[in-house]
Amino acid sequence: MKRYYCKQCNGKLFIINSKTVCPKCSKLNILSKEKSLDISKKRAQYLEKMFWSFLSKHKKGALLVHFANWREELAYSFLEKVPLLETYKFLATNYLLIKIRDKVRFGSKDLNPVDSKRILELFAEFLRIKEETLKINEGFGLLAYKKRRYNLKKAKDLLSNFYLITSVDLKEIFKYYRDYGVYNSKEAEKVIAKYKAEYEKILKRPIKKIHYTPKSFFENDNFFRLLIQLDIAFGRNLLFAETLDFFYLKNKIEPSDLTRICNQIITKLKIPYKPPYPIGVHIKEFIGVLTNLFPKKYKELYNLLVVGDYNITSFPFFLEFGDMVIIFPRTCFLFYLFLHIFLHKELFDKKKNEVSYNFEREKMIDEFKSNGFKAKEIKTRSLQIDAVAWKGKTIYVTECKHWGIRHLMEHKRFHEYLERDLKGIVDGKKYTDRKPKEVVSLVEKVQYIKDNLNTYGLPKKAIVKGLIIVRDFYPIPKYKRVIIKNIKEINKLT
Repeated sequence: MKRYYCKQCNGKLFIINSKTVCPKCSKLNILSKEKSLDISKKRAQYLEKMFWSFLSKHKKGALLVHFANWREELAYSFLEKVPLLETYKFLATNYLLIKIRDKVRFGSKDLNPVDSKRILELFAEFLRIKEETLKINEGFGLLAYKKRRYNLKKAKDLLSNFYLITSVDLKEIFKYYRDYGVYNSKEAEKVIAKYKAEYEKILKRPIKKIHYTPKSFFENDNFFRLLIQLDIAFGRNLLFAETLDFFYLKNKIEPSDLTRICNQIITKLKIPYKPPYPIGVHIKEFIGVLTNLFPKKYKELYNLLVVGDYNITSFPFFLEFGDMVIIFPRTCFLFYLFLHIFLHKELFDKKKNEVSYNFEREKMIDEFKSNGFKAKEIKTRSLQIDAVAWKGKTIYVTECKHWGIRHLMEHKRFHEYLERDLKGIVDGKKYTDRKPKEVVSLVEKVQYIKDNLNTYGLPKKAIVKGLIIVRDFYPIPKYKRVIIKNIKEINKLT
C-alpha cells in the first residue's frame, strides 16, 4: 500500500487546479510521461539557444561581475536581514556564473539595466524548464496542455500551450521543506512579514566570539541547523547539487580560508566595506594577502578561488576584472558555512548521527507522554524497543527513525530507498551499502511484548500494534499491519 497513488488503477496522483487527479483514470488534457519529457526537452533547448544568443552579445567580464553582485545581495539579505535565503535565485546566479565562465565567445556590448532585466527573465524561464524536465524524468511531474491542436515548431505553442502539473508526493515534500526554512518566494514573503519584529531583535543581539575549529563549529547548534537548511536547500535535486558541489576542494582548502582572506583585505589593507557592495583590490595586493596568509600554497589557492581570463576552471568565489580582483564578503561567509558539509563531512555526519540518536531515544518518549500516552524504552540482551507506548486499550510497539527529508529528495530512488528501509524494519532487514543484514524484526518485537505484558506492567487485554515513527516524510502509510507516521502525527493515534 502506497501513499499518493490512485485506489482504482494504482497510478500516481497529481495536482491540477488545486484538485487531486489520476492521469490514467481522468480524461483531462494531460500528456504521457514520454510525450511530456520530449516536449519539455524541446522547450529547454529552444530557451537555451535564445538565451545564449542574447547573452553572447555582451562583455563577459561585465556579465560575471553583474551576476556576482546580485549573488552578494542575496547572501547579504540572508545573513544580515532575515534568515530566509531565496535559494532559487541563489542557484540561478551561481549557475549563470559557471556557464558564463565556460563560454568563450562574447560580444562588446555594455550591460544596461534593460538588458540585465531581460537576461534574468530569460534565464529564470530557462532554469524553470530545466527543473521541469528533471521532475518529469523522476516521475514527479507531467505536462498538461491548453489546446489539443498545437504545432511544436511554433514558439508560441511550444512555450505557452503547456504547463507543468506536479505529483502529490512532491507537493508533500515541499510542505516539509518549510520546517527547514526552505520556502518559495510567496511563502518567504509571508514568513518575513510574520516574524519581522522577532528577526530585528535577534540581529541586534551582540555576537559571541568563539575560537574557531571545525569541531567547535559543529558543536554550535545554530550553525548546525543552518547547515541542515543549506544542505536540503542546495541539495534538493541534481540541478542544485551539481552546481554547488565542492567535494573536489577537500584537503585543498579550509572553509575558514575564505573568511580569512576577506577579513585580511578589509582590516590590513583598510579597504572601505559597505555591504552589500563588493570590494575591489589590485591583483598584486590580493596576491600579497594570499602570500602573507598562505605562503606555501598561495598560487594553488589563487587558481582554486579566482575566476579570470586565464583561469576558467575554478568556482567563482572571487573574480578578476581588469587588473583588479573583486571580493564578495557576504557570499564568502555563506560559502564558509556551506563548505563544512563537503570539507568536513565526517564531522557533519557524526553530528547528524547524534541528533538522530537523541530523536530515537529521548524525544520520542517525551512526545508520546505529551500526547497522553504512558511510554518507556525496553531493552533485553537480544532486542531493543525504542518506545512501548500505551493509552486506553492500545499498545504501540514503536521503532523510531530520524528519517525523512534529505539530500536529493526530489529523486525517486531516494523515495525507493526510504520505502525499502521502512519495510526492512518490519521484515528484520537492515540495509548497509545496499546489502541486507538480518536483525530483529518489528514483527518479532510485537510478539515479544504480547508474550510479556505482565513482565513490563502493561495492560493485559490491550491490542498490541506495530508502529514506525519517522521525522517527517514517509512514502508508505502501512506495511504488513504496521502503521507508519511522522512525529507530528502522534496526536492522531488513539
